[in-house]
Amino acid sequence: MEHESRKSTSDRGTLTGWSSSYYRLPTGATELQDLIEYKNMNFAQGNIFKAVWRLGEKTGTSKEYDLEKIIWFAQRELERLRYEQGPASIRIGTDTNYAASGTTGGSVRL
Repeated sequence: MEHESRKSTSDRGTLTGWSSSYYRLPTGATELQDLIEYKNMNFAQGNIFKAVWRLGEKTGTSKEYDLEKIIWFAQRELERLRYEQGPASIRIGTDTNYAASGTTGGSVRL
């Protein structure tokens, strides 16, 4: 669905009046899973996307829970990317268990 009232900028920063192509929904997308598959998201990316979408709306969970889950999956994804990029990108002492480490006193149930 396109909205003519949305404004965006071109690559040069000039106001074009239209949404950027990367914001457009694929034809036939009716569920989040359609978007996840269209963007070829992996498991961690898909979980981040879903948690952002439902932030605080899932029965039995809070915004804090969803934010901890987003951080937990983002931290894992960051570590995966660093591993793929090789030893120069890996940081010594990074905490891959961020949310469960007690930063907010809670833990993420996966």
